Amino acid sequence: MIDDVKINLDASVILALNLIIAFNMFIVSLSLRLQHFKQVAKTPKSVAVGLFSQFILLPFFSFLFTLFVPMHPSVALALIMVASCPGGNLSNVFTFLAKGNLALSVSLTAVGFPIAMIATPLNFGFYASMHPEVSKLVAAVGLDPVKFIAAIFFNMLIPLVLGCYVGSTFTRFYNAVAPYTARFALISILTIVLIAIKDNLGILEQFGNQYVGVAIAHNLVVLLVGYLTARLFFLPTQDKRSITIETGIQNCPLGTVLILTFMPTLGGAVITITFWGAWQILSTWMLSSYWKNR
Repeated sequence: MIDDVKINLDASVILALNLIIAFNMFIVSLSLRLQHFKQVAKTPKSVAVGLFSQFILLPFFSFLFTLFVPMHPSVALALIMVASCPGGNLSNVFTFLAKGNLALSVSLTAVGFPIAMIATPLNFGFYASMHPEVSKLVAAVGLDPVKFIAAIFFNMLIPLVLGCYVGSTFTRFYNAVAPYTARFALISILTIVLIAIKDNLGILEQFGNQYVGVAIAHNLVVLLVGYLTARLFFLPTQDKRSITIETGIQNCPLGTVLILTFMPTLGGAVITITFWGAWQILSTWMLSSYWKNR
């Protein structure tokens, strides 16, 4: 069964993945400035709708999805983890490609990072405990909530503060690396995906029918949550695109590392969230390209 899948990754590889995530967050944070937070005051409605969509509605509807769509518990755990993660750092790139409101996208990313440090463990802990099967898995692996929160702070808070400081203080360094930050973000995500599936391709082939369709359907739900929420509040077209992409692009590498670090025996969760992370790039790229050509 997929719940019994064993992922071939040792402690050194998991440590390397944690370092990649932290460095990725540092690189992205180099571009964050005080004015990105001030932008919230200029478009408070759009920012509030975007945060509401990402941190409230997305986890809630994802939880309902895992309840009503038949799937293995470890797959459900992975989708709850996806919905609890902060927005991915490629959202700004796809928003630019889709001709969305880039300033809004950057503001949501900037404000979303500190919120996610609290919202991620709270959302995951709450919805995992509410799911009858996922709660049993979490209890079985003995997840330590203190260490779980500490890992989120290590991967997000420290790199975020350092990145903001270095980017605003050492402007010459920032100007030199700025053109490559988005490229590095993509490369780092693909690296984590490749590491996670390395030596495990047989597992992907054997159990793909149990999670691929579910993950694709969930990704569609995620995008619809963002779009319909923005439409419900009658936001401008550019803002709708930004919020759809901000809601649809989640930091799956962070979720992957958290599962590998604290629940390494749940191979089904690892391969599900890894596939979700790769698929979200393809699906959001297709959506962004469609909007760009309109």
